[in-house]
Amino acid sequence: MVDLQSKIRLILSSRIDELNGRRITHKEAEKLKKTFSKLIPNWFINILFDFPLIGCDFELSEDLDISELGVGMQWMSAADTICESTEAYPGIAAVLVGYLPVGMCTYGSGDPYFLNTKDIALPLVRIPHTALDKNGKLIEEDIELVCSNLSNFFEIVEIEQ
Repeated sequence: MVDLQSKIRLILSSRIDELNGRRITHKEAEKLKKTFSKLIPNWFINILFDFPLIGCDFELSEDLDISELGVGMQWMSAADTICESTEAYPGIAAVLVGYLPVGMCTYGSGDPYFLNTKDIALPLVRIPHTALDKNGKLIEEDIELVCSNLSNFFEIVEIEQ
């Protein structure tokens, strides 16, 4: 059985010519590791070194998005990921319970995209700004599952050129 990291690497390698973003820098990687030492696996940082994902625009049609809303997402830079998790909601609340911000909405809702790091498959979710209670705590029932695992997302998503 192929592990998640290997599967993601195989898929991204097969789509390398479509990826039009940039790779993470060593300085950015160190900031991510420092900020998210318990949330982000080293192999995931290595994926960001090896593949130009940062700034890539991804689209997923409504019929391929489990939430049936469709996805327009730009992969976040390290600075955007850190900002979403330390300066903005729902990111502040989401990180506390294991969600890592990875994408900005390009459709206009402003609802960010996260990886659920509590699940080994790293499902991609959208967390609406309304998914917070009056105390700023995340209402996990309001989280919208987009794709059940990150490798599947990279396999089926359209990469905008």
